[in-house]
Order: sequence, then C-alpha cells, then structure tokens
Amino acid sequence: MNQALHSLTLSLRHRLAPAQTAKRRSLPRRALRGIGVFSVILGIILLVIFLLFLARMYNSATTSVSSMQILNQMQRITAAVDSAYANSGDYGTSDLLPVLYSSGSFSKKTMPDNATMWSPYHTKVIVTGATDKYTVEYTLPLAGCTALLNSFTGATSTKLLSVTVGGTAVTVPPTPTDVAKACSDAAGNTNDVVLTF
Repeated sequence: MNQALHSLTLSLRHRLAPAQTAKRRSLPRRALRGIGVFSVILGIILLVIFLLFLARMYNSATTSVSSMQILNQMQRITAAVDSAYANSGDYGTSDLLPVLYSSGSFSKKTMPDNATMWSPYHTKVIVTGATDKYTVEYTLPLAGCTALLNSFTGATSTKLLSVTVGGTAVTVPPTPTDVAKACSDAAGNTNDVVLTF
C-alpha cells in the first residue's frame, strides 16, 4: 500500500508541478514587465538629456573655435596687407582681395579665388583700400562681433583707427561696455562690423 500511495503522490506532483510553476513564473514576469516599461521610458529620458548636453557642448566648442579663428584671420589679413604695402603706404581705393590671394596667406577654403574670402562664420569678408588706410568688413553673429572687438579692448599699440558696428561708431580702443552695446543679436543675429586700419 505504501508503494501505491507513493506512486499516487509522485503522479500528482508531476500533474500539479506545471501549473504551480506557471503560477510562480507569471508573477515575476508581470512585475518585470512593469519595470521593463519604466526602464525604457527612463532610458529614453536619460538619452534625450545626454543628447541635449552633447549638442550644447558642441555649440559652445564651435563658437569658441570660430571666435579664435576670426581673430587669427584678422591678424593674417592685417599682416598680409601691411606686408604688401609696406613700401608705398598707398592702399589705393579698390578691392584688396587679389593682393591677399597672391600673398598665399590663406587656405583655399578661406579664399577659394582672388575675389572671395570667407570668415569662420561662413560670411563674406570685404577688404578695401581707402588711399592711406584700408577697411575690413565682416557680417558676424553676436559671438564673432564680441570676440573681434574684445581683441582690441585696451589695446594701445594697434593700428586700428576706427570701428563701426551697424553704421554706429565705436570708441577706439573699445571698452567691454562699448563692445556689449555695439554688438547685439538683434536684426537677424548679425552685426555689420567695419574696421579701419
């Protein structure tokens, strides 16, 4: 009889085991399903925050690099013009870009031909003679205008004679207050800057 009872117990265990196992498994799976959806939503939120952070860092780095490039470009323009006209001092009254192009001081990206020069902000640069002086004209965003004018702040040994931003004269050398007033992000985020040397 013990043998028969033991067989019956084993038989019942095998029949009930799948049902009990399914019950045990279904509870954690439901709980895991909720955690899975929550994890996915949390992961998406964290990914969006991370991408926004990267975009902001990229924009900040790009602005810094462009600001440094505009200062470098301005120094190269003045050096090339001064070198080309060192003996005469008469810059004429025409476009000086052909002279800058022939100096070889600029890359093909910055100056693809003798009639076009590009700023780091992808706007045209105009360099024109004015008899005994010359002008360099830029159309710049707020960051570029600020960086360029701040490079002359407090400078007393510069050749800079005058500056206008949007047609309004700026004191030379400009103070940080002058720069903040002159450069703005109004009018389509651009500032027309004319420097006379």
